Amino acid sequence: MAGSFGAAEDDSYEAILASLTDGAGATEVTKGSWQILAAPTQYQNHLNGAALLWRHIERGPWNDDDRLLVGDIANQIGITIEQLVHHERIVRISRTDAMTGLLNRGAFLEALTRQLHHLGREPDNAALMYLDLDNFKAVNDTKGHQAGDEALLKLRDILIQQTRPTDLVSRLGGDEFAVYLTGANTDIAESRATKFLEAAEELKAFSGSPDKPLGLSIGLAVLDRDKPEPLDKLLARADSAMYDAKRSGKGQFAIAPPSGEFVAP
Repeated sequence: MAGSFGAAEDDSYEAILASLTDGAGATEVTKGSWQILAAPTQYQNHLNGAALLWRHIERGPWNDDDRLLVGDIANQIGITIEQLVHHERIVRISRTDAMTGLLNRGAFLEALTRQLHHLGREPDNAALMYLDLDNFKAVNDTKGHQAGDEALLKLRDILIQQTRPTDLVSRLGGDEFAVYLTGANTDIAESRATKFLEAAEELKAFSGSPDKPLGLSIGLAVLDRDKPEPLDKLLARADSAMYDAKRSGKGQFAIAPPSGEFVAP
């Protein structure tokens, strides 16, 4: 039988794995009433796991056919592990922003579409935030793009620290970010926006000049679960509110009118 380590009801497999990583190849170990035959799984001569066969001692010792079998199994598992890891890596890269590690625009919109589909089944509303850095160009122009990248990463940290695992956080591109707050009504969304702005005071350290302080403007669009709203309209409301915040003096948040009252600019 091949399977998880727990089948032999023994947690002392570290020595077996260590012997494989040391390059000793297949190894045989006896643990209580079990005899274990282990072989390293590899891909292009790099160890990436282990395959173990075990059976009761009463069945007799392992023979050459058993050793060939576990070797063949290990070879196939090694290739499969590499394929799975490679696939997961490709999926992760395709869904995340290269600099911040947040969801990219495509992955965010895909996840947001699913959230909107299920919103009517949930007991609470939700809110979408559009966030844009104020005076970000001055950072790049004065201090260079490395300082600009550091500022973006700082904002990334602020958003992660002030959100929950159930929320969605994305870098849409450039210095534009978005946050989807699950279970958030207007009061909760305003409270979260206030916390973002308070934390964003730390961004001033990256400012290009004193007269152009780096800050944050936020647009809020609160969703009503009883009034389904198309994705494009929701995005337009949040985006318009964000520009309202900038036109009102920057460094603040603005709330979009309800979907039924909103007229796209």
